[in-house]
Amino acid sequence: MQEKKRRHLLYVGGSLCLTAVIVCCIDAFVVTTKMRTNLKRFLGVEVERKLSPAKDAYPETGPDAPQRPA
Repeated sequence: MQEKKRRHLLYVGGSLCLTAVIVCCIDAFVVTTKMRTNLKRFLGVEVERKLSPAKDAYPETGPDAPQRPA
């Protein structure tokens, strides 16, 4: 058997396997995160939401809102 003619198939198969592993890991992360969020919502656990830094720097205005420094 002449292995030199088949060596490129090894590289193609290896790169396809690595690509499949990366895609599966990303998919598992996304599905797990989505399932966890849906389960918390179903059980009534309050999901903590992250606010943008701009909202933290300047809170809402109104009579009860703290005053910004001048």
